[in-house]
Amino acid sequence: MEKRHRRSTMLFSLLFLLMLVIAVGSFIFGVKIGVNKTEDRYKSDQEAAAVLKTAAPASQQDLVSFYNTVFLPYSEFQTKWLESERALSQGKLTKSESAFTKLAKLAKQQYVEAGTVNMQNIQLLGSAQTSYLRSLKLFGQAAEEAAAHAKKLKNADLSASIAADVNYKTAIKQQLAAQQLFYDGMLQWNASVDSSIPAHYSYNPNMKLAAWNKLPLIVKNKLMADQLKSVNALTEFYPQDLASRIDALVKGGQAAKLKLVTLSDAIHLLSDTNAVRSGDYDSSKTKLYAGEQLPVPFS
Repeated sequence: MEKRHRRSTMLFSLLFLLMLVIAVGSFIFGVKIGVNKTEDRYKSDQEAAAVLKTAAPASQQDLVSFYNTVFLPYSEFQTKWLESERALSQGKLTKSESAFTKLAKLAKQQYVEAGTVNMQNIQLLGSAQTSYLRSLKLFGQAAEEAAAHAKKLKNADLSASIAADVNYKTAIKQQLAAQQLFYDGMLQWNASVDSSIPAHYSYNPNMKLAAWNKLPLIVKNKLMADQLKSVNALTEFYPQDLASRIDALVKGGQAAKLKLVTLSDAIHLLSDTNAVRSGDYDSSKTKLYAGEQLPVPFS
């Protein structure tokens, strides 16, 4: 009996040691894989940075091509996503599973379309294309998750689930990064053909509206792309829409009457009152920017 007990104890000890060795080995192997992946990703980033340094600056034709082949397909998806998101929050999206399944399919379609023209040899636009593509891929994954959750969750719970989704959050960040790069590319091109326009201009929320009023539209658009990225906001409107609404406040005299002094004052007012809409720029550009050279491709 004692020998049998001793043999069982020894067998148990050997099995425990074997499991411990396997666990430690798996941990080390996992760490090694993780390190290799990180190094590969770092190398890829370095290679991308090297390509970007040697890439040619954007031309007017490049900007128009990017607008038509990358920006517009993405914008179409963004509009559909925001429509479904709004309908869901209002309790009007009766077939949530079907709606998000369609969005996942649309994201894949627009991903293919936005990648048909290779912009990687063009400064800023190559990085912008990459970020737009990443955003579409992540939104597609978020849509698939939302469609799966829609089988059990309804309205507010589903909205909360989407808002908490990591793919959704990262997709927004990628979209805003892409948008900023695109608008920066437009600014740099305009600066290359017009020496009065600065090639670089950083967003400052404390800028006085009097100083803002003297800036060219292309600079204002770039600053509003910076601003939207800084607040991590996915909106139905675009930087030029926000810029034109600020200009309407300033040039119409309302900013002075409301005692708005800084750029931040105006943005907060417009944001708090939901006063900016997609298409605001198009409907006001003839009135607000007559005689001003309009930025390509929003002329």
